[in-house]
Amino acid sequence: MVARLADVPEAVVDALTFPTLAHTTTVEAATIPFFVRSWGQTTEKPLLLLHGITSSSLGWWRVGSGLAGAGFRVFAPDMPGHGRTGSWRGHWRFRDTARDLVALVDALGISRNELRLVGHSWGAMTAAAFPHGVGGRGPSPTPQRDDCLDRPCARTWTVVPERTAGSGESRGIWVDDARRRRQTIRDRSGGGPRFEQREDAP
Repeated sequence: MVARLADVPEAVVDALTFPTLAHTTTVEAATIPFFVRSWGQTTEKPLLLLHGITSSSLGWWRVGSGLAGAGFRVFAPDMPGHGRTGSWRGHWRFRDTARDLVALVDALGISRNELRLVGHSWGAMTAAAFPHGVGGRGPSPTPQRDDCLDRPCARTWTVVPERTAGSGESRGIWVDDARRRRQTIRDRSGGGPRFEQREDAP
């Protein structure tokens, strides 16, 4: 199927061509002051846009307007620790962030059953971790996944405390791991390509 510009409703084309400014507010949920941008009429179907890591809700400036033109009430929060929200509490599991965002959904007065989710990168993984029945999520095809998140399964990475990672003390761990992986690739490929550093390279 090929979509052409002629197939897009005029209201959406207008919203994408001349995006409307978002309404902004700060909403307290899960002890986090979420900064939220929104577009569209309050009577429309709710949709939550979740951005990726190192980004913010500002990245949705045109998409939010376009989706509002398509008949959605669009909300785009700055995720914890990003943009104007701040307040990252050290969560590393997607499900923890999803719980905080469900609290935001409730604080915004959005119906959990009517909500639809759109996520990019970290936002998509967080959307996938939303509880069943929120954001259109149905029963999980792999119920053991939740067990894995509660009791981490065997991992192939090293968990390094944030304070250690931030100080650079763990660099040796990562360098050793990279060397070990590179050697494994070399062994499997019969030697593989070798890259020599030039004498004049920094």
